[in-house]
Amino acid sequence: MHGKPKAQRVYAEGQTVPISETEYFYKCTTGPNNTLKLVNEVDLVNTSGSIAKGTLGKEIDMVFDSRYAFESSNTYGVNMNTELSFAWWYLPIPFPFPSWGSSKNTSFVATTTKIVTRSGIIDKVVVTKDGSHLETHNLLYDSQTGDVLLTQTQNEFRDKEYSFTYPAHWVYDAGMGQTYKNINSRGNITIDDGVISTLASVFVPGDEVGLWQSGAFKHKAWVLNNNSTNVSFIDIDGAPIPSGDYEYKIIRSGRRNMQSTPIGSLQTRLSVINTGATALGISNANGILNASAVEMSDKWQMLTGEGMRKGAENTECCIYGWNSAVQTPGSCLVQFLSDISEGGNLQINTKRPVLAPAGCFGGSGTTPYCYTGIKSTASSGLPAPLAGQAKLTMNFYESATPCSTASTLIATYELYCLSPTSEFDENDFNGKLDMGVKGIDFTGCAIGVPLSVKQQLDDHYPGYLLLRGVEGSHGDNFVLIRTYWNTSFTENFPFTQRVYMDCEDGDDVSNTCDIPLSEIVNPYVTGVRGNWRQKKSYAFNTKRNYSGINNSTNIRVDGTYSEFIPFWKPSGTTHIKEPSLSSPNGGWQWTSEVTKYSPYGFEVENKDPLNRYSATVYGYYNSMPSAVGNNARYNQLAFDGFEDYEFPSLFQELKGVCILKPHWNFVESASPSQLSTTHKHSGKISLKLATGTSLSNSRSVDGTALSTQPFENYVLQPEDKLGLFAPQEGNYVMGGWIYSPVNDYVDSKILVKQYDASNTLISTTTVIADPATKPIEKWVRVEGTFSVGATIKKIVVEIVNDTDGDCYYDDLRIHPYNGNMKSFVYDPVSLRLLAQLDENNYATFYEYDEEGTLIRVKKETERGIMTIQENRQSNSK
Repeated sequence: MHGKPKAQRVYAEGQTVPISETEYFYKCTTGPNNTLKLVNEVDLVNTSGSIAKGTLGKEIDMVFDSRYAFESSNTYGVNMNTELSFAWWYLPIPFPFPSWGSSKNTSFVATTTKIVTRSGIIDKVVVTKDGSHLETHNLLYDSQTGDVLLTQTQNEFRDKEYSFTYPAHWVYDAGMGQTYKNINSRGNITIDDGVISTLASVFVPGDEVGLWQSGAFKHKAWVLNNNSTNVSFIDIDGAPIPSGDYEYKIIRSGRRNMQSTPIGSLQTRLSVINTGATALGISNANGILNASAVEMSDKWQMLTGEGMRKGAENTECCIYGWNSAVQTPGSCLVQFLSDISEGGNLQINTKRPVLAPAGCFGGSGTTPYCYTGIKSTASSGLPAPLAGQAKLTMNFYESATPCSTASTLIATYELYCLSPTSEFDENDFNGKLDMGVKGIDFTGCAIGVPLSVKQQLDDHYPGYLLLRGVEGSHGDNFVLIRTYWNTSFTENFPFTQRVYMDCEDGDDVSNTCDIPLSEIVNPYVTGVRGNWRQKKSYAFNTKRNYSGINNSTNIRVDGTYSEFIPFWKPSGTTHIKEPSLSSPNGGWQWTSEVTKYSPYGFEVENKDPLNRYSATVYGYYNSMPSAVGNNARYNQLAFDGFEDYEFPSLFQELKGVCILKPHWNFVESASPSQLSTTHKHSGKISLKLATGTSLSNSRSVDGTALSTQPFENYVLQPEDKLGLFAPQEGNYVMGGWIYSPVNDYVDSKILVKQYDASNTLISTTTVIADPATKPIEKWVRVEGTFSVGATIKKIVVEIVNDTDGDCYYDDLRIHPYNGNMKSFVYDPVSLRLLAQLDENNYATFYEYDEEGTLIRVKKETERGIMTIQENRQSNSK
């Protein structure tokens, strides 16, 4: 009992009677001489709802010491005696007396030491405060965790009331249960193309498993699925583990030790266990007063990466990634990791063994064709290079062992860099890429070729290498390689390859670290799965019992449910969701649903039963809430206060770090010189536009579609990403603040342009200041509305300065017309709140002293900025 609290009391100064106190009573019995002995036997309930007596808080430590000793000794000696005979002479006669002895001792010693440690188990807690007296008795414990599940209290009439809690592991044992059940499990398994059909009871989804062969470590695998008959194993990239016999060890369990998380609760007038009962008896007969339940989920979203990388000076460009867009159904999955080989050749190596079903790479059976290199050497028998163009050669090899150095060369394809020709308008190309890749001259290679000319290029220049950019997750710099099966380029090769370029020579090339949709991934590595959070909340809604005695309510007994159906019900050794949750007079109704979580643990979007969404957008590299919206979805909110632009740059200094793509701002198009501290509406920074200039920001219209996943792999889908600002069909409000030193608020404006699927401009909405609006310290609030139609696929927000001087823009926002929005601006260094902008985009300013103490609060109104609070403090000198 050492360290166990007995009581806590609070006294007023000089008083002996406590103001409040909390007393703890432990389970015990009275022994001889009124001594107390701890009792550790309690009522335990298991996952099936069965109740039995058991022991908690008792540890027994026994030590056995057994010893054997044997001793043997022998003693030998001689005793001498002499006798004298009296004659005319003396004659001594000696008499020897020999002696000897022996002894043997054998001992057996057995010692048993038994130490019993008992921890005090709280029987009840008594709280007294302001004359009230509340007792809480612990009645029922979880057999797995020891947590209290059933307690008894009393109401204002001193009648007993009971509270029961459902623990998470009763329903979600495979994800939220106890790790001890399978951690460090070892054994032997046979994997057939990533799947095993035995030992299904050992593994749960999310298990991380080490695989060995002949004592050598081979793979780290993740358990993707377990359908009780087959278990699928994937590697870090989501590919099935190669077939073979392995020794396994579970090095991290998919269970997350979240068993104490509640997933439901009941408040009743009668106990859910009757005297002598051996199982829970939850029904309407318990007099249910309140009931709630929650559903959990481990399937959430990942962030969208941008991939702005910055490396050391004077380093050369290299290919850093390979994506295979398979066009033929049934083709095998191939993923490549690129590298620069020694000797000045561009080499592409396989990231993992090539899977080769029939038809893969045109091979037959298990003999695939694979890439072992792209060389800069020429090859005979191929079309002559176009004048002045760089070329690469792709070699195809055949081998029983994929990509073996002993492979047989099957075919060689020469790839050329295309330059703009007379068939294409020079304006079709967004720019030039002038770089060298280990002696291969790419000068004059075109990037930014629109999608509309893709087929023309394929038709006129089959098999050639093309630097090409598209709008999408991968930015504007990658190599498109359209390959063909035979050397005459008449038979189409099964797929088109994209090789993404990364230049680290000081002239940064915008590539991407973002994982494209429809790519096979490991959901536990990307964070899409494995994090258990609350998904949906429920409450029971039905009529309540009413006695109606003398036309009045008997509040002592009235108010219990007239009928009740438990949300969770026993099913074998677990609990499941009751299939029929409705009742004639009501039933379980969901009250809220979380639809999006940030990977950092923030709830960013939820909705209520009326389908009204609330959302929060996090800025400052996903560390601080920058916008909160009601009746708006996460992807329908946009805010840019221009304060957190330096956050990504801090991470860009770390070579190879992927940068998160901003939810919505102009950081991609704004230069550092355009961020001004001279004039600002809130915070410390605004955006300055010189006369006759503009900046734009483009976002796609949301078209998320749900999908199902196959058993053997996990394909990244739109719902797996948190997403960026992507307005859905509907009406929106565009607002912001503009500062014009020349007092021209008509020619400083915000344009909202909308485009259809063919990138044709459909409409333009101009947002300018109302001429009747009075500037507030030369800042004018602008606001306008626009509608996103069903055919719109992209919107572009463009801020334009057509005045005769510089203009400043700040606190730009977009939200649904039927919703409202608040936004927040922080100090970019200390992250102190500097301003909060209300539903009308008017600010409340917060000012601090050098120690960070709030000293002043100001409110922005149509009549100007008013000080509404001021604090001053100092220490005595």
